[in-house]
Amino acid sequence: MAKTTRRAALKATLLAGTVLPGFMGANNDGVDLQQEEELALAAGMTAEEAACWRKLAEAASMFLQLPAQHGMDTDEAVSAFHVIQNKLLARPTYRKYVEAANADR
Repeated sequence: MAKTTRRAALKATLLAGTVLPGFMGANNDGVDLQQEEELALAAGMTAEEAACWRKLAEAASMFLQLPAQHGMDTDEAVSAFHVIQNKLLARPTYRKYVEAANADR
């Protein structure tokens, strides 16, 4: 069975039909973090949110390069990064929701 990589799993993350590839980009895995930030902006994030997206990618990559100290280190860390990623991905949608709700008033 082929091993699922974090890159492959995160490529499956969709936001309004836009694929945000390679979220966990590292300096040594060939991902262009500037492009990641630009994609986050294109998905509707503010400049601050997109910068946070990029910094989270850098932090996740750095953490995942550390030697594991426990068998669950990677799984638990990836889950934690996904929680923050999902919070960032939800922000543009929530802004649109509030904007639509206020437009009806």
